[in-house]
Amino acid sequence: MLALVLAPLKAAIDAVTDWRGEQILGPGGASLGSHFAQAAAGIAPAVLCAALLAPPVLWLMRRLPRTWPLLVGSLIAGLIVAAVWLPYALSAGPPLTPAPPGPVRDGLVRLIAETGVPAHGVFFSADPAFDADVTGGFGQAKVSVGPMIAAGPPAEARAFIGHIMGHYVHNDILIVSLVLGAVMLLGVLVVSWLAAPLARRIGAAGVAGPGDPEALPAAAILVMLAMAAAGLAEAGYLRWANVRADAYSLDHAREPGALISVIEREWNHQSLDPSALEEALFYTHPAMAGRIRHALAWKAAHGG
Repeated sequence: MLALVLAPLKAAIDAVTDWRGEQILGPGGASLGSHFAQAAAGIAPAVLCAALLAPPVLWLMRRLPRTWPLLVGSLIAGLIVAAVWLPYALSAGPPLTPAPPGPVRDGLVRLIAETGVPAHGVFFSADPAFDADVTGGFGQAKVSVGPMIAAGPPAEARAFIGHIMGHYVHNDILIVSLVLGAVMLLGVLVVSWLAAPLARRIGAAGVAGPGDPEALPAAAILVMLAMAAAGLAEAGYLRWANVRADAYSLDHAREPGALISVIEREWNHQSLDPSALEEALFYTHPAMAGRIRHALAWKAAHGG
């Protein structure tokens, strides 16, 4: 019942937010109904997961009151790592073809050689929505570009791929998945400590432990807070990681002007120079003004 209430509510908020954002940024875009239809696709999986997972978790809470948080939290952390990092490490996705010969491919081949990233060649995706990526793990990497990058200026391709290489070299995707898993593990521990007291405070006076069905609303509140904390932790790490990835691109691709062009093109219409609180709550990348100042400072320091 909680999932039936919360999943449609989340879908409605997501649909209205996306639709309103498109309306603010300019004419056109999908209709509100289309956004609702897209967001509603996640309702059934959420409700199904709740129906399948809640009973065994409640059973574990009652049968193993001391050890269930570690079992459930470790399982959630493992699933997050498997879902977030493993497809990236295996370079999962549709088959790609070798990139067409030309200045863009040649510049990226030189960048691969200069950085020592263990990639063999450059691949091309015909998907018009795909920009570029560097994926892989276990000592291998795959560099791939989409139509816009392949047809654009070679300097921008080097700057953009240099940034993404920084994420690969620093294992940022693996670290993000571990951060998310660690916060959710902590969230499960918090549920084991606080679900029953919170349930009693909000009216379920007879609750003895988190495994009681009457404690589920309190547990849901704590799980949502844990998910919000995980999102903030992820965003905080990614802001720092993207500063480091910009620095990696500047130091190796050495294309500050092209990096600024990429930053401008990829801008998602957030505030150019937000307050520290706004950035902490809503940004996964540093604000655009700060990134451009960083690139200009590097250019000035290196004789630009």
